[in-house]
Formats: sequence, C-alpha cells, structure tokens
Amino acid sequence: MSVGNSTPRSVFDAGREKIAEYISQNSEQVLMMSIDELAKLTGTAKSAVIRCSKSLGFDGYTALKISLAADVTRKDERDYSNSIDVDETADSIANKIFSANIRTLQDTIHFLNIPVLEKVVNLLAEARMIYIYGVGTSAIFGTDFQHRLFQVGYSAIVVTDVATMKDSTLNIKEGDVAFAFSDSGRTIVTVETMKVAKEKGATTICLTGYTDSPITEVCDYALFTTADEFKYPIESSLSAWHGELLFEKRTHLVQYGAYQAPPATTCSNWGSTEQKLLVSS
Repeated sequence: MSVGNSTPRSVFDAGREKIAEYISQNSEQVLMMSIDELAKLTGTAKSAVIRCSKSLGFDGYTALKISLAADVTRKDERDYSNSIDVDETADSIANKIFSANIRTLQDTIHFLNIPVLEKVVNLLAEARMIYIYGVGTSAIFGTDFQHRLFQVGYSAIVVTDVATMKDSTLNIKEGDVAFAFSDSGRTIVTVETMKVAKEKGATTICLTGYTDSPITEVCDYALFTTADEFKYPIESSLSAWHGELLFEKRTHLVQYGAYQAPPATTCSNWGSTEQKLLVSS
C-alpha cells in the first residue's frame, strides 16, 4: 500500500509546513545537508522534502538548495558605504574595513597589468641583489617583502631610514633591482633614491597608488594599487592598501618562487597559501 493512498492530505500539508519552517529558520545549515539529513531532522520522509521543494516552485531539493545559496550570498553582501560614523558599532566598522579589502583585491585583479607583472617577476628572480625602499607606512610593507623573499632563497636588502637611503645606492650596480613602495608616489627621498639607482644601472620598479606620480617617471616598471581614498573612508583605505600590497607581493612570490627557487627553499613552516601553491606547482 502506498503512502499516498494511506495518509490523509492534512498530514502531507503539515509535513511540508514543518520542512518549510525549518528551512526558513536554518537556511545556511540546510545548504550543507543531504535530503536524508533534512528529513531526519524534521521528522519527515525524503518524499516529503521533495514534495515541499516542488510546492515552493523548484524541480527538487537540489534546485531548492541552489536558490538558498543565492539568498544567503545576498544576505552576506558587504557594506561598501563611504563613511564611518562616530557612533557606529565595532561590528559595523569591522565589516566596512573588511569590505574595503575585498573590493580592493577585486579591483586589483581586474586592473592588474599581467605582462608587466610577469616581467617584474622575472626581473626579481634573476636579480643579483634586490634593494627594497619605503618610508613611513611603506617601510612596513618593504620589511615584510624582504622577509618573504628570504623564505624562497633570494637576497634582499630593505632600507627604510631616510638618512641612509641614498648611501645604500653606493653598492648598487647593473644586475640589481631596486623596488620601491610609495602610495603617493611623491615621497622625495624615495623618488631621489630610485633615480640614483637607475643611473647606476639597476632596474627600478615601484608599487604606487597613482599612475601620474613622480616615482613612475624614474622607474622602469610600475605596478599600481587601486584603493580609492575618495570612495572609501581613510580607515578602510589604509587597510585595503595593505591588503593589496600583500596581494601584489604574494603574486610575485608565488610565481617566481614556484618556478625558480630550489626545492629546499620551500620552508616547512609555511602554513599559508604560498606553501600550498609552491607544493602543488
């Protein structure tokens, strides 16, 4: 005897309502459930789940979950508003800063000049010595870049002291690379140092936020950030710029580290994306 012939219609309706209510209240969890798990948790049968899905306008349970996933994604959309108010909650501020990082990384991959990036990667891989320059906030990124270069077996010197920047160019020669970080692209000592490095035969590369800045005029190659201080508040902009610089550096690191560095340099203590990419390449 079939269930359809032995069970009153009201029982079917109650079962569908129970399933629909559970899905409504636990949509994210349902995305990870099989039809058997949902039926068990709602005290119904698989056939009831299928009927419920169809009564909601879907071909079946799988189609229902696809629609649920889209709804969950929309609910989780980030706040890209252009201001942070004094009375905002910590949760709201964190969301906006995180959103700025996401947007900046998305913009970076969209506007990234891949041919220039590939050329920069090859130049760094072939350099006799890599000189890294940056002052203020840029100094932090320069130091981090040096550390990551060390991890894949490359020689790098980072100079962040204004008084000694030009002095560091005394030993620069052809075959070296000078890499500068400057968001504004107008930091005088950084621009002047890159100019001297270029005159001494080094290949000069910069990572900056402005295409028409002085540093781009003295560098052989320029990579650009896309964090927009006018679109995002300064708090988000600074955080986003850091995220983008990290993205740029890791792109360099993974590509030439995976193909150029000797196997022994893929450090065992890496628990990050770089290690996974190096190992899988």
